[in-house]
Amino acid sequence: MSELLAILFDINPFTWTSGGEQASSSFLETFQSLIASLNIFLTLNHRNRIAIFLYNAKKKEFLFPRDDDDERLIQNCRFAELDKLVIERFKSVVDELKPEDFDENTKISPTLYRALCYLNKMEIGEKGLKGRILIVNRSGEIDEEYIHFMNGVFSASKK
Repeated sequence: MSELLAILFDINPFTWTSGGEQASSSFLETFQSLIASLNIFLTLNHRNRIAIFLYNAKKKEFLFPRDDDDERLIQNCRFAELDKLVIERFKSVVDELKPEDFDENTKISPTLYRALCYLNKMEIGEKGLKGRILIVNRSGEIDEEYIHFMNGVFSASKK
């Protein structure tokens, strides 16, 4: 049985930079550590897949995979190229953030819904694929987001 791991990564600059220079440098380090962990996940089974979603208060980005070439990197176990590609895309998205993106309220539920739809689509297309979600969130909780988030969780469990 193969698995698809969807990672939802918080790119809210407000929360990652609120701890000063040390927190700001841990932003990229955290993402690089996550990529190293994903390489291990991919080596556990040659049929394992990953999907990476980035989000903050204003921006939602589907980082990986974007096309068939991305999928071939995983299938051919070309992890060095995969790491380089994903980190370049990550830096590009982060560099495009504008000052108006600095908001302590991060909305995770739209990204969760998108990830759930992606997992469902992939599970239908490939029998025996099991979807999982990993959320890396540094932002605090927002009361009004709780209901939306839980609606997504309950809807996903009613397969």
